[in-house]
Amino acid sequence: MIGEQISMFDDHPGECCYNCRHFEKFEEPRTYTNRDGDFGVFGMCFKSFNKNGSYSVYPIYIPDGRCKDFFKRSNRK
Repeated sequence: MIGEQISMFDDHPGECCYNCRHFEKFEEPRTYTNRDGDFGVFGMCFKSFNKNGSYSVYPIYIPDGRCKDFFKRSNRK
């Protein structure tokens, strides 16, 4: 069963966060809690580069989604 969960995160066709250069996936989804309830966080997005050299980091709640800043990940590692 663990292998099935891991493989679930490896095959994502199309333009979604998993295939974006800005996205960094957590090994396992994390739970974020606020006053509205619990949310699963699948990774972080580093799409915004600030003038002072730092990044604005955004939590990813729906990794199968796509934003206007999508940038296809290179196959090279």
